[in-house]
Amino acid sequence: MDAWFADGTGARLLEEEIFGTGDGARIAVIVDAFCAGSLGSPVERYEFFASSVLSVHGVRLADGRRVVIKAARREFGFEFLAATQTVVQSHLADHGFARPRPLGGPRPLVNGIVVAEELVERGSHANAHQPTVRRAMAGGWLALPARPSRRPGHSRPSCDPDPCAGRSLTQEIRCCCVATS
Repeated sequence: MDAWFADGTGARLLEEEIFGTGDGARIAVIVDAFCAGSLGSPVERYEFFASSVLSVHGVRLADGRRVVIKAARREFGFEFLAATQTVVQSHLADHGFARPRPLGGPRPLVNGIVVAEELVERGSHANAHQPTVRRAMAGGWLALPARPSRRPGHSRPSCDPDPCAGRSLTQEIRCCCVATS
């Protein structure tokens, strides 16, 4: 964590707000205490750390489990995080999607809210800014099982990704989706 902060790209503001400190060693102690108390096993080692909208800590526990701890500002709200975990993530994981299963939370943690989930590593990482990756994401979105439209006269969209080059994923999905009759 300190190495990430030290390279100049990592602003400590989020961590200072959530954990009450920007010191990586102190944050690691807080994460370790959460894991020991809430997941029943202390942290054996850190595997990764990232900070943007959430403070994300990928750790291996002493019992061998690999988990992700996500800490958020209180403004996210317990209800929102609980719904995300129970309604969305659990449902998707139960239906074969590569989504992590929730392991704990949301719970208060210092000045923030924390959730824990299993670490899922399936597939490969790709740059979502690349046009071919955006097209694949848009096509994957369209391949999801469709629910019948609630609007009369509307049917399932189809996708023609060719005219979508150079657009964001959201624009690409909108651009590629043409109502079929």
